[in-house]
This record gives sequence, structure tokens and C-alpha cells, in this order.
Amino acid sequence: MTRPASSFINGRWVEGTGDAVSRFNPSAPEEAVTTYHQAGSAELSQAIQAAAEAAPGWGFWPVAGSCQLLPRSSGNALKSWRR
Repeated sequence: MTRPASSFINGRWVEGTGDAVSRFNPSAPEEAVTTYHQAGSAELSQAIQAAAEAAPGWGFWPVAGSCQLLPRSSGNALKSWRR
């Protein structure tokens, strides 16, 4: 099994509370590679709240600046998840 998938909300990884999902090895379909919980309503509420709190600050960024920042921040989030 690999590390469980999570949602990146407000700068941290949050485990899901929704339905369990399994991913299987395509060369051995009976072998579950990972199982995790999808984001549930609790995580959705946290994400909406975090987005609402961040919105005023993001409104001051020009679109070009936001477009440059997002790939770097998502890359940093993935690096922290892989640790």
C-alpha cells in the first residue's frame, strides 16, 4: 500500500472522511495498490472556508502573477505529500 491520498486544504494535508476508494494494479487486478477516503462534506466545508478567507488577498494579484505562483505552490504541496 502507498501513502493514503489526502486533500491539501489551507496549507496542510487533510485525510478524507468520504467514501473509501481503492486503486488496483493493472497487471494484477486483484492487488489493491492503495485505498483511501475521498474528501467528504467536512473537507469540502474546510476548503470553502479557506478559499473564502484567501480570496481578498488573491484579488490583489494580477492574473499573470497568480498563474506563475500556482504551479510552484502545487509542486511544493506534492513534495510535502511525498515525504
